[in-house]
Amino acid sequence: MAEAQKQGSGQFPESRGSLRLFSQSLPDLICMLTHLSATGCRAAVRLQYLPAELSEQWRAVLAPQNALRVRIESHSTLGALELDALCVRMAQTPRHCELEFRFHLLTPAQAALLARAVPAMQDADRAAAVEAAPHARFATAPELPPPDATPPRRAPPAPIRLPSGPAKQFRRIGEVLVQMGKLRTEQAEEAASRARASGEKLGQILLRTGLVSPSVLCRALALQAGLPMTDLEAEEIPETLAKLLPLSLMARYECVPFDDAGAFVCIAVANALPPEAVKELERACHKHIEVFLAREDLIRKELQALRRRLEIPPRLHIRYEASYPVEYQFCTRQGVLAEQSSHQGTTLNISEGGFLVDGPPVGLGTPEELVRIGLCASIVVAPGTPHESRVLCRMKSLKPQGDRCAISLEILSASAEDRRRLKELCLQAIRAQANRPPVPD
Repeated sequence: MAEAQKQGSGQFPESRGSLRLFSQSLPDLICMLTHLSATGCRAAVRLQYLPAELSEQWRAVLAPQNALRVRIESHSTLGALELDALCVRMAQTPRHCELEFRFHLLTPAQAALLARAVPAMQDADRAAAVEAAPHARFATAPELPPPDATPPRRAPPAPIRLPSGPAKQFRRIGEVLVQMGKLRTEQAEEAASRARASGEKLGQILLRTGLVSPSVLCRALALQAGLPMTDLEAEEIPETLAKLLPLSLMARYECVPFDDAGAFVCIAVANALPPEAVKELERACHKHIEVFLAREDLIRKELQALRRRLEIPPRLHIRYEASYPVEYQFCTRQGVLAEQSSHQGTTLNISEGGFLVDGPPVGLGTPEELVRIGLCASIVVAPGTPHESRVLCRMKSLKPQGDRCAISLEILSASAEDRRRLKELCLQAIRAQANRPPVPD
């Protein structure tokens, strides 16, 4: 009974790679490979996230005993192996659709490659079970019987005509729009010719000439890439999500996060991202990423808004180059020490609002983690002198520089007397800067 409850839990299974499905009349469908044997495989896909029309069309294609072309991708042993297969089972769970395929008409070379790959994958799974990844993407699915253990089959069906030749790749966006009834064939061909001549994207020409609207183009791109859509007009990105990814990374890939589901974050993109881009974004936010397609103009509008929100305001206090000894300990905002050891450093510049300190490396975590958790520092400037000042600072950035670190600190609190002494240090720095001889040209 417990096993039956697990089977119906709807958890998204653990990934063994990806499986691309081909149909002559539909965009390719990318699934998550969950099990592989020498004679068949299983996969999982969220059909409910596709546009309704496309989802229904793929459900019809995936009816049991239908033949189609599949390609195993993102698998370290197989690379990209293309095979003929029969769909023998399709089961819907609350969160995804489970598919089972039987390989059909394997060539000797394909059979030999699978025979080598399956044991290697099983060894990798056993190793992964011993040492779980720190940022697991999905909950591990319960072990299911291999595809070979299916019940005895009924009488074989009538012979099935398999598609011949290489699998059809993504259709061009013009073809998708023609099939949607949004363009005539001659309009699509003329726009494609202009795109080739000018070097512009076809979508940009279609929008500029008014042949399609941004919403129609977005729907066509979603159909072409097999991605779900989202409407950013109704989304307001909260502050936590706005700072989840570096702005430079969002601008490079034209993407914005719009929802955080805990274990994964949803991002909206103007165009489908290559796998290496998705991995870079996942490393930056330490979460699995689900990609949604959105209108390009709305993506750019959100990026402009994020630039305004995240733009660094002008300094309230002028900083002056000055070298004073400092002692500091890292702590929480309430002053609770995060370590017992004290560090010795030197100011690179000072102001009445903060410092840039050169000091030893920090062993409490990566610079990004320390800034993200809001680590603070208890600082003593010019210790043992009449100008000794004690302040509590927030760490704004930490940049490793060889065997040292440059730590940017903003003052959070200080007594009136300590602020007075710090102001005197700043005046000293101003006078020393004014008395410096000019640098010759």
